[in-house]
Amino acid sequence: MSVCGDTLAQHEVAGFKIGVGFAYSKCRHCECNFEDMQEQFNEDLFVKRTMASHNRQCNDIEKANTDFLKDNLKMTYGINGRSKLTEFPHFDIINQTPQDIMHVILEDVAPYEIKCVYLKHLVLSGHMDAFNSAIICFPYSPVDARDKPCPISVNTLSSNNNKLKQSAGQMLVLLKILPFLIDKLGENDYTQMLLKLLEIVKILFSSIIALSTLSRLKLLIEHHLKHFKHLFPDANIIPKQHYLLHLPSQIKALGPTVRHVYAL
Repeated sequence: MSVCGDTLAQHEVAGFKIGVGFAYSKCRHCECNFEDMQEQFNEDLFVKRTMASHNRQCNDIEKANTDFLKDNLKMTYGINGRSKLTEFPHFDIINQTPQDIMHVILEDVAPYEIKCVYLKHLVLSGHMDAFNSAIICFPYSPVDARDKPCPISVNTLSSNNNKLKQSAGQMLVLLKILPFLIDKLGENDYTQMLLKLLEIVKILFSSIIALSTLSRLKLLIEHHLKHFKHLFPDANIIPKQHYLLHLPSQIKALGPTVRHVYAL
């Protein structure tokens, strides 16, 4: 059994901080902090959470004798309190609350990284109009036409969020046609970074994944995030980019991410 759904809903039902922005530990799978999230891109370099460590931290919070200490422990551990899920026999709250790739990839990682490339490369190099024209004129299949991506406006690019104002369905179609769009821009570090993202996405959205592919996926994610940080040193690695590090282990334990049960 696994419980999967929107990241905020998962954190709420599992007892973790709903918004991890102010928490010291920002991941429900490991105890990473903001600084390490920016520099380390291999799951093995982080201290993994376990049910034993989670229960100890919940005990610390419950035993705190002042509200000030309790609030500080909650922020340090990234935990709001003990979840009712811990009362389920044999339910592992750390390993059986998997990441949802629709929210991780389509609603955060892909829009964020494409937006960075748009802002830092396409706009500055004068390719923005050509890219939007390619989105509008692309020969979509009847199935994909229902989720045809919207052109990306200057207002969207200048907004203070990581969004492109595309639905999850539109983002999936945009990722499918992205190789054809960026082919017109020529090969460079920015287009190579996006192509590596697409390689990762292709594996994550596969319904059948060989175990031998997981080692490659782990390396792809590590190299991709290093490349992203190299191209955009002033851009933060966001929590959902970090969550990518845990997906190979998640797939090994629970199977392909597209086959997970979405219960929330």
